[in-house]
Amino acid sequence: LSFRGISSGVKAFCKTDPPSPGESFRELPVVRFEDIDGAGGAQDPLILIAVHETVAGEITERIEKSGRTAVWVYPYLTELLYGAPLCVDTLSVSGIISKQDPSYNWLAVRYALLEADDGPEREAAENLYLKAVSMHTSRNTAEKRLAAFRSLTDSIEKDGYREDSFISIDTDGRIIDGLHRIAACRFYGIGSIPAKVYETSPMFDRVIRPENRMDEKTLKDGGITDDEMEIIRKAKSEMMESGS
Repeated sequence: LSFRGISSGVKAFCKTDPPSPGESFRELPVVRFEDIDGAGGAQDPLILIAVHETVAGEITERIEKSGRTAVWVYPYLTELLYGAPLCVDTLSVSGIISKQDPSYNWLAVRYALLEADDGPEREAAENLYLKAVSMHTSRNTAEKRLAAFRSLTDSIEKDGYREDSFISIDTDGRIIDGLHRIAACRFYGIGSIPAKVYETSPMFDRVIRPENRMDEKTLKDGGITDDEMEIIRKAKSEMMESGS
């Protein structure tokens, strides 16, 4: 919103858990959901739900029961940040992977899950995923994203990839959204994927931080062990080789 010059209408942030006394975010007050009316001087406020799709349902339901007005803005965030897509195209999965910065492990962390057999190997890969994803979101959301990833892969394995499920990528080949789907397509041997292509923007570095991209230093600083790093390196190597 600040990037588009329309942040002046934001008066407060709210959350379901009780905030700390005097808590603020971006110099605005943080209040309980129950206290949103009148927060920051706003009367009959419109609530913008800016959470990931894996947790949007429960929040939307709670707001609807309260009788308040809300809009789930997550589906519009990419265009809000990057503008309208330049085009819609079908891109090579191998081509996308080859264009990623080699220091990034964001695809490999996901690919490790797909490769893991049941039992201790799967448990280790799931724990690794949860630790890595929890570096840029809550543990609760990371667990829900893991469950959604499992649902996605089950669907792809059973019915193939949905052609109306677009990833988002910029003209430099950097992935804005769709890491789970790209990793799954590589694992299941799906050669191409539908994509919305956006103009390269400085917003990429402002929005997608190092903890999202998961370079080795960031992962180790976040508590990933040497054994877990070896799982990631092995998954990355096999992911690259599977497309050759």
